[in-house]
Amino acid sequence: MRNKNPNETFFRQLFVMGSWCLILYLAWFVGKSYKIWLSDSKIFSIKQIEVSGNNLLSRKEILELGGLSAKVSIWQVNLKKVTKKITSNPFIEELHIERSFPNVLRVVLKEKHPIALLNFEGKFFCIDQEGLVFPSPYGKLYDLPVLSGNFRGGVVVGKKVGGKLVRQGLDFLGSILEKRPELYSQISEVAVGRPKGLVVYTNKGGIPVFVGNGEYERKICYLEAILKKLIQNGDFQQVQYIDLRFRGQVVVGMRA
Repeated sequence: MRNKNPNETFFRQLFVMGSWCLILYLAWFVGKSYKIWLSDSKIFSIKQIEVSGNNLLSRKEILELGGLSAKVSIWQVNLKKVTKKITSNPFIEELHIERSFPNVLRVVLKEKHPIALLNFEGKFFCIDQEGLVFPSPYGKLYDLPVLSGNFRGGVVVGKKVGGKLVRQGLDFLGSILEKRPELYSQISEVAVGRPKGLVVYTNKGGIPVFVGNGEYERKICYLEAILKKLIQNGDFQQVQYIDLRFRGQVVVGMRA
């Protein structure tokens, strides 16, 4: 058997190592060239930015928030950073942004939504369940229950309204939306801070409902059942008030 020449083995190993180095360099060079081509190619220059789901914020405001522009390559947009910037706005609940190749960006928003109109010193402000004050576009009416009471402090768009009375009204409306959402549309006003506690006024007939304080889940259940019966029997015109403050009983005052 012929012994291997040490020099021959060394040069063979050197050749293999050199070949691998060359292959790796070529792969790196091709990859870098491809990346540069992707970044600089006009094919990937953003031609359209689609924005949907926005109502409170304008398209222009959203683009400015995210620093989005149609002057760059679609690859230069850092989706994570853009998402963080846009969702920093207090009115944004969720956001999804994606690339649609070769040159379209899609921004899909889910904004927070108001559940009541706060009557503060005769002016109306949209607020959500957490008390966040929303902008109210000029000329736009909201079909929302009015939250009224002797509220103190101030109201600033983009900030939360505090106070025990506001929290009481929002907790009540929140319980309705969670437990009895169909009842929500039958309420025109929630008045807090009254001598008899929380008072609700119905959309139909404007009937005052004395709810009092606490035990909202039970009282909401009673109220829904009573209103259903009144609608079925057509008795709204004869009802003067409804009182839910007493445990185990419901008082319905009828007109004489």
